[in-house]
Amino acid sequence: MEYVNVGTDCLKREYMNPVLDTDIRIKPAGGLWCTPHFSSESLPWMNYMLYKPRVFYQKAPKDHPFQQNGVIVDVDANARIFQLHDNSEFDFFKYKYDLSYEKLSRDYDAIFIDIASIFGKTMEEKEYYFKLFSVSSLLLFNLNIIKSYKKVDIDVDPFDFEYDYDALVDYRVSINPTSYVIPSVSERYAYLFDAIVTSLKDYIYRAVKYNHQMSSDRIAFDIYKKIKEMYKKEIEELAKAEDLDEYKLTYALATKSLRIYK
Repeated sequence: MEYVNVGTDCLKREYMNPVLDTDIRIKPAGGLWCTPHFSSESLPWMNYMLYKPRVFYQKAPKDHPFQQNGVIVDVDANARIFQLHDNSEFDFFKYKYDLSYEKLSRDYDAIFIDIASIFGKTMEEKEYYFKLFSVSSLLLFNLNIIKSYKKVDIDVDPFDFEYDYDALVDYRVSINPTSYVIPSVSERYAYLFDAIVTSLKDYIYRAVKYNHQMSSDRIAFDIYKKIKEMYKKEIEELAKAEDLDEYKLTYALATKSLRIYK
């Protein structure tokens, strides 16, 4: 099966956040989220957004709201992907990993959550834990399992965001034939990351130790604010030199720093 990430047309290691457990624990933050690609007119995440116009409007580019971009990824056949379809797989995830995606990511490269299977069963506990997953998803914990990717364009037939619909809005997925590989991070980025990890080691360690009851994503945001305060100039210069988004860059530095000390 092929998988598509909707919302970006370029994968960068500098932006990749490690998966983090959240307060609600049901759904993690970080990682690379992909939706199955069944055909040029069938992407589960697009279908969901178009049935929820407010969600689509929030996610759509403001300058071209009816044009989405994305990438279709070629995942290594040997990747360690945890498949969550039935009760035995759910029990394994629960009792060995305590439903923690961070713990799971130490042994696996990704997780595939089959919502159709989960909600086709009667196990209330399983349905509760995955109720915030809108569609079946492949969540990648790292980018190393992506051999290459292609850019995709998604053209949506214009519609009224306040419409009273009774059918799915039509859209088409076009795949660019050119394949891309994800480059390594720049030396400048690696140098900055090492400097942050070294200089903020005690701060990050204390944040983890004394806030152990807080979720990882909340701790990461505190570290993000500290990095932004101390390395504002360096991040601005790096973002400009490498054409990177400052917020995404800073938050990725924070989440990666956190994972080193957890």
